[in-house]
Amino acid sequence: MNPINENNLTEQTVRKTFNKGRVFLFVDETGDPGHPSETSSSRYYQLNIAIIHRESLAQLYKHFSAFRYFKDTGKELKRYTKDSKVLAGVFSDLVHKHNVLFVSFILEKKNYTGPYLKRINKSAFAYDPNKFRNFVVRRSFEHIFSKLVSIDPENNNLEIVFDRYLESETDEESLKKYLRGNYHLPAFEKIVQVDSEYSEAVQVSDFIGRFVKEHCFDGNENMTVDVFDFIRIFILENPDTISEKRPDTP
Repeated sequence: MNPINENNLTEQTVRKTFNKGRVFLFVDETGDPGHPSETSSSRYYQLNIAIIHRESLAQLYKHFSAFRYFKDTGKELKRYTKDSKVLAGVFSDLVHKHNVLFVSFILEKKNYTGPYLKRINKSAFAYDPNKFRNFVVRRSFEHIFSKLVSIDPENNNLEIVFDRYLESETDEESLKKYLRGNYHLPAFEKIVQVDSEYSEAVQVSDFIGRFVKEHCFDGNENMTVDVFDFIRIFILENPDTISEKRPDTP
């Protein structure tokens, strides 16, 4: 039997735990929740999540303060695609030295078997983009807290920070009720939306999504970044059997 490679995230089976204090989930989406038959809609959908303890968040800010200092700029990270290898090194350091977890849940819409994205007939669709998005969020969180992360309710407070993609206050309140009414999930002290321009950690989630999209959907065979070194990728095309994508699988 081959020994476990601790730097290969897909071989890690122990659920991550955290010190006493607040734990954040920074969430960003790649693609859109529109129906795949619409020409303006993406053929894929991703939910990218950075799970970070408050102590590790300080390390993230320290890393990116140094990055911006040497770049002499305050622009959002997404403008630094040419520095992707440098940023990948930063992300890897956060994962392997500072107890940060980066995960991405992905699906190609044509292969999706879950609800809210199904065709009824030639002229109508049994889909609701907001419900589809909320469902993917819910199943992603359920997988995280049942398989990847262990939260101590006595010592850890949870806060979810979404990139500002919900279009109305009604959509935001619906998502909050949907998540807080789920007994499979831990209690969330706060669920908020922010503009990524004002949140370094949400920008990180966005960049994680770019790495995953490039590897999984763009088919870039010349990538110089090993995404599996610092990101765990899960296939959510069948919501009942979420599986982890591994380096040796297509």
